[in-house]
Amino acid sequence: MTPVHARVSRPRALPSVILPFTLSIVISSLLISVSSLGGFDQSEKHEFRVGFEGNTSVYRWANGYRELMVPTFNSSREARRSVVSGGLFSIVSFDNVPCNSDSKDVGTCYSNRECTNLGGTSSGICAGSFGTCCVVTATSGSTVTTNNTYFQNPDYPSTTSGPLSSSITVTPMTGATQLYIEFIAFSILGPSSGSCMNDTFTVRQSGSTSVFPIICGNNTGQAFYFPISGTGAISLSIILSSGSDQALWKIRLVQFHSTDSCAAPTGCTQYYQDSTGMFETFNYNGGMGELINNYCITACFAVGSGNCGVLLTEGTFMLPGTAPNDCSMGDYLLVDSQKYCGDTLNNGMLMVNKTMSPYVSVTICTGTSNPDMDLGLSLNYSPFPCGIAG
Repeated sequence: MTPVHARVSRPRALPSVILPFTLSIVISSLLISVSSLGGFDQSEKHEFRVGFEGNTSVYRWANGYRELMVPTFNSSREARRSVVSGGLFSIVSFDNVPCNSDSKDVGTCYSNRECTNLGGTSSGICAGSFGTCCVVTATSGSTVTTNNTYFQNPDYPSTTSGPLSSSITVTPMTGATQLYIEFIAFSILGPSSGSCMNDTFTVRQSGSTSVFPIICGNNTGQAFYFPISGTGAISLSIILSSGSDQALWKIRLVQFHSTDSCAAPTGCTQYYQDSTGMFETFNYNGGMGELINNYCITACFAVGSGNCGVLLTEGTFMLPGTAPNDCSMGDYLLVDSQKYCGDTLNNGMLMVNKTMSPYVSVTICTGTSNPDMDLGLSLNYSPFPCGIAG
């Protein structure tokens, strides 16, 4: 069958979390008139989330309020809320919330000094001009302790050549249960007959049995959740072979608690919260890639109010095996205990019914070899209303 080239939709969770502390800046009362603050309650703190709706960034407050981040986030209200009079001086306290940087990356609001101490780059203002939007980039061998940290190749935005081994360590935050890993850019050498034998990307946690599959190739736009178990260090490693001369990566890292609105349901490797979009296997690469061997992941799709499931429609479906269900090679899409493989998906579409959960899930597994270099799959997803038989 002829592959349909389409653009990948990343999972909607483009998230961030409040860091568990505040910072204080002492400034002259000549710059701030406490009497103009309107009696903000210093104890009033609202948890902050970030998501994306279309091309508009939205910060979500836990109490239902939200402020658009276009073109910049005006957090003066947050800063003013915590101003305390102190004679000749006033203290301004603000949470280390996410912010839109001048570089278009998601940063975190810090003081200039804290940003410098973190090794970050000041890129714009936040907290009503009391803070700086700090973007932290981790270099190989460094330890990541802050959210919204970026891991990129040494020559980014230019490409890097091998041989090279580049790795960072992520320290789990207190109570964090997931590490969200977003491939803003990711292109290394692809597989050979499905196996990543040249360049590789791996994620591992010390003392944990959670293992994310080895991946390679082009995965720009993909994102996934790695489960955090305990306090063991998490390592992310990219190894380039001597034949690698066009490697490029920029990876965003965010940790979540299980109660965060952008966290994935337990057991979900990927979580799609937009009502419609596209789901693709790793290294699909716009219809020019190749299915990677030896992994099983679970993709979850949020089902909005008034809907009873998700409709999957075939863009491309090319898995080793014989359609519809002769999946003896170990490659399949698993939906409601039924396996699908080969060159077509159930006559081009499949309805996945919701049970008791507010989401539905499917599992993709690949075998030990891909001798025909099958492409993988690209599926469009959309909700279907209750009352339609699945």
